[in-house]
Parts: sequence; structure tokens; C-alpha cells
Amino acid sequence: MDFVEVNMNALKYIDILEDNLWPVVARHIPHNNSIFQDDKAPIHRAREVMEYRVKCKITMLSWPAQSPENVENVWQRLK
Repeated sequence: MDFVEVNMNALKYIDILEDNLWPVVARHIPHNNSIFQDDKAPIHRAREVMEYRVKCKITMLSWPAQSPENVENVWQRLK
């Protein structure tokens, strides 16, 4: 778990993904057959973050921000 003690920005978010996401994916999902999910917070949709996701070939789960129907997206994906 990474506690953020500074103002979060796109570059800090990318650093958190680099330091926390990739080690877990490499250890537990060796073929990178994974789907990443976040909410649609502005920082998660920043240009730098979107470019990083494309560069790293991160597959995203479509997830509406603050929607009570979020679990429905997960169940559809799992089916």
C-alpha cells in the first residue's frame, strides 16, 4: 500500500502504478492477461496517464465514476 503525502498529479499516479501495479502483475499474472480497473477521477484520465497505459498495453475495464451499477460491469465481464 502506498500512502500519498503530497498533492496527487498524473506523474505521481504513474509512479504509484510503476511501483505497485507492475510488481504484482509480474509476480501473479506472468502473461499479463489482466484487466485494470480504476474510477474516472480526473487524474486517472490525464493525458500522461492515458499515454502510459497505451505504452504499457494496460487493458482497462470500463467503469463509470460513482455509479451504483458498477458491480454490473464486473459481472458482465466475468460471464
